[in-house]
Amino acid sequence: GRKLYLGGLNIKSKVGTLGHSDGDPVLHSITDAILGACNMGDIGKMFPDKNKQFKNIRPIVFINQINALKSIKITKYKVSIGSLVTYSDFQDFIISYFPNLIEYINRIGGDQIRNMGTIGGNIANGSPIGDIAPLLIALGGKMQISSKEKSKKIYVEDFFIEYGHQAISGNEYIHGFEISNPKNKKFEFKAYKVSKRRYEDISTITGAFYYENILNKEKEFNCE
Repeated sequence: GRKLYLGGLNIKSKVGTLGHSDGDPVLHSITDAILGACNMGDIGKMFPDKNKQFKNIRPIVFINQINALKSIKITKYKVSIGSLVTYSDFQDFIISYFPNLIEYINRIGGDQIRNMGTIGGNIANGSPIGDIAPLLIALGGKMQISSKEKSKKIYVEDFFIEYGHQAISGNEYIHGFEISNPKNKKFEFKAYKVSKRRYEDISTITGAFYYENILNKEKEFNCE
């Protein structure tokens, strides 16, 4: 029979809950509350029961205590961004290195979302209305995907295979992201977000544009 899960815990019981995934009413209620606060529908819309990918899936793996995934490390040639870096912490980096993107970052959710939402989470869910993916793609960013057995690096652009399908398996997680240190280049980088409301709203469309004039070489122009 079905197992009983409450808040991610397996409760010893002769009966369990029905559900397409694990049927955990506590976690599903929290998920619905978060999605509703973000104006993103409900759990049935985000994780439809017609999708076999979510059949009997267990959603709980708490990695928020891993401090190594919360840092932004800046070296001479690259910037490494942990997957658990919040929007708020990312905002501090943006102010120093991409000051013209301050308004763009400020339009990602409200203070609560920016303090809890992470860069890795924004990329991992594969949402076509995600605000961070256009920035990293236009910058030629890479991401490190790891598992217990191995680790690999791919371009952020290659992570999105098609709608609802990302280049990551069930035993893998996003460790972090990597971009070139912007202090070493002369470039123009701008991003724009269009939404029904100016603040705290999902994107109707976003665009990021990177232009670099390379001496004695062809000019490089990336957009997403």
